[in-house]
Amino acid sequence: MLKISAVIVCFNPDKENVISLTDKLVNANTTPIVVDNSTISSLSFDCYERVEYIPLNNNLGIAAAQNIGVKKALSLESDIIIFFDQDSAIDDTFIQRLLKPIIDENKNIVAPVFRSIQYGFIHSIVSLSRFGFRIKTNPLMMSNLTTNMAISSGSAIHKDVFESVGLFEEKLFIDYVDTEWCLRCYSQGYKIFIDTSVEMLHEIGDKTISFLSLNVPVHT
Repeated sequence: MLKISAVIVCFNPDKENVISLTDKLVNANTTPIVVDNSTISSLSFDCYERVEYIPLNNNLGIAAAQNIGVKKALSLESDIIIFFDQDSAIDDTFIQRLLKPIIDENKNIVAPVFRSIQYGFIHSIVSLSRFGFRIKTNPLMMSNLTTNMAISSGSAIHKDVFESVGLFEEKLFIDYVDTEWCLRCYSQGYKIFIDTSVEMLHEIGDKTISFLSLNVPVHT
């Protein structure tokens, strides 16, 4: 039986959101690994047997926190590692559906499509052309597709990928951490499989502005 871990990176999180996410993960036979970048920790998982909580007591950045989570997952002999943000929201069947392409089709990296929590639209899938131009694809127009770039939240990755490609680049701290790692994967022949039948509620950026027919995420 495959061992599944989920790395959740936090920074001054809403405790109820994190607890709700860990509940769903535990019920899905997944071991949550909560890596807390907060200077002062406010989380407690004493009532959980399967939650690994790692308070850093300092903001080391997303990349470093994810790497700590990956190393912990590998030490637990996890076969697949899933990544979440502190505000990620999933349903009871999300893990089972997300892992299906890895288990049944031997995919190495699988990501869902993202529905805006606030506005309800589906975010486009973004990839880079060989010349570095961004290409946007509407996931509703295709059953499944592959890309060379995806955000880490909601993605499931087989341990073999980390052993081949390596960990996240900590010098980047926050911005472009997932982009750099995905392109490094692509350079070694790994493609990211987008399962368009699997949705996750997520907000890309801090807010979204509408311009003509476009929904543009805005980051602070």
